[in-house]
Amino acid sequence: MIGRVVVMTQADYARWLADGPHGTTTAAQLGAALYKRLGCAICHDPASSVHAPPLAGLYGRSVSVADGSHAVADENYLRDAIVAPRRHVPAG
Repeated sequence: MIGRVVVMTQADYARWLADGPHGTTTAAQLGAALYKRLGCAICHDPASSVHAPPLAGLYGRSVSVADGSHAVADENYLRDAIVAPRRHVPAG
């Protein structure tokens, strides 16, 4: 996956958020649309026939990793899971 990160001051971010192309769409709604558009739901949706870890309620939980360790599903873990999925393979 490829993405772009834009760093800005808090004031610039507030202006962007107020004037941005997403209007009144929340970050969660934007994320859900991206999740569907990029095909993540094909494997991670609870009704999927493909075995992939469910993502509902994942944020902040402890995750069992295939190497026997545990990790907290925070911003860093989730970013790594997307960008470098083999780094912390979920157990099972």
